[in-house]
Amino acid sequence: MKRLFVASLLLLSAFGAEAQQAGFTRPYGPVQPSSQRLQTEVGYEPKLGQSLPLDATVTDETGATLPLGSYFAGASARKPVLVVFYYQSCPMLCSLQLESVVASLKGTKYLVNRDFTFLAISMDPNDTVPGSVKAKRKITNAYGQSGSEAGFHFLTGAAEEIKKITAAAGYRYYYDEESKQWAHATGVLLVAPDGRMARFLPGVEPFPRDLQFALLEASEGRIGTIVDRAVLYCYQYNEASGRYGAAIMRTLRLSALGTMIALAAFVVFSLRRERKAAPSHTPA
Repeated sequence: MKRLFVASLLLLSAFGAEAQQAGFTRPYGPVQPSSQRLQTEVGYEPKLGQSLPLDATVTDETGATLPLGSYFAGASARKPVLVVFYYQSCPMLCSLQLESVVASLKGTKYLVNRDFTFLAISMDPNDTVPGSVKAKRKITNAYGQSGSEAGFHFLTGAAEEIKKITAAAGYRYYYDEESKQWAHATGVLLVAPDGRMARFLPGVEPFPRDLQFALLEASEGRIGTIVDRAVLYCYQYNEASGRYGAAIMRTLRLSALGTMIALAAFVVFSLRRERKAAPSHTPA
């Protein structure tokens, strides 16, 4: 009986983890998921392959105002960009997501600033530069990688500029007057070096494996090794679920190719050994 009880708890825990990864997040504050407005006006449905508005103007944690495209050029040129939407006064969910994404990044082989750029974009037009400084300090401390700070950027902007970015990303949200909070969705958007949206991982905390694969694909071959790309070949991105699964036919083809190469190497090795072992016959 005790074993059955423990097994039930483990099953429920596993189900909860899968639900979170699928994008089902617990509601926080007085905004309830049964609300009709929440169901119709909150969501995250990026149109992969389309570009973010790189001409939209944003302000970073240093107080500099510049176009979004600045993070796809200059010092960060040719790198993929990871985008998370949040707001500074969020009571719990935004901090949870930022910290969870950073925790997942620690499980990958790619590093912020060296391999990609991290953008946290506020949806609240009332957010401030000092708030961005505080948020960046908290997240970079949680990440704990020396030299990564230059790759983290916490951005604010005017309502119309932020709306241009969120609308292009398919990110829907609204301000709830009763709770004085923003009702919003969660997810991680991976953007190619030219500004095109490449991959989307829903939920609060993406699996490190999925995050690593998504960064590799968004980089368009500019990060990672041949081995990384070979492993990715065996997995396929599912746009409907935002997850990576084993590509059975690709795996079988790769296994068959490996078997053929191994057999060919064995035959060559065997023939050479036989030739060396055969006695030499010289004429009398």
